[in-house]
Amino acid sequence: MLHSSFSHFVPNLTIGAPVVKSLRKSIPKHFFDCHLMVQEPEKMIDDFADAGANLITFHYEASYCKLVILA
Repeated sequence: MLHSSFSHFVPNLTIGAPVVKSLRKSIPKHFFDCHLMVQEPEKMIDDFADAGANLITFHYEASYCKLVILA
C-alpha cells in the first residue's frame, strides 16, 4: 500500500503521483493501493490513476464534490 498524505489531515510528507509513476515502471506487476489522506481528493485522483494506481481510496468527508467522485 502506498500512503499519500497532504494538507489538512496529516503533515505534508508524501509519496505523490510522480513517485507512483516511477515505481510502476520499476515494479509493474505490483498492486498499488494508494490511500489519499488529503483535502479535496478529487483534485488528485486522475493524477494517481494516470500514474498507475490500481486502487485509490480517500476520505469521503474530505471532498467537496462527493457525487462527482462517486459518479
